[in-house]
Amino acid sequence: MQEIIVRAETPEDVRAIDVVNLSAFEGEAEAQLVGELRGSPGFVPDLSLVAELNGRIVGHVLLSRVLLRQAGGSVEVLALGPMSVVPSQSHRGIGSELIDAAIARARPLALLGACRT
Repeated sequence: MQEIIVRAETPEDVRAIDVVNLSAFEGEAEAQLVGELRGSPGFVPDLSLVAELNGRIVGHVLLSRVLLRQAGGSVEVLALGPMSVVPSQSHRGIGSELIDAAIARARPLALLGACRT
């Protein structure tokens, strides 16, 4: 099996990420959502990850900081989504690798202290 490389997105990856989301979700909503999240205050560049296979981006996951309001105050958490893999590469473990890498990168931010993996 070919090696899947997971890394942080770069500005050069934006169009390829759009293509992944367009093909995975068969519509523009998720690609537009990723664009909007990129411009939000909760965007953490190191938590927007791509999966490469043979030099081609085949998956993407995004974690964003979100303020969760609850009785007695609020807490900052990370929200996952969207997560996408091009349909021709599904069922290869790419989504799992993306999520595992996102959790590993997020853990030092202390926002996943109660997360069970």
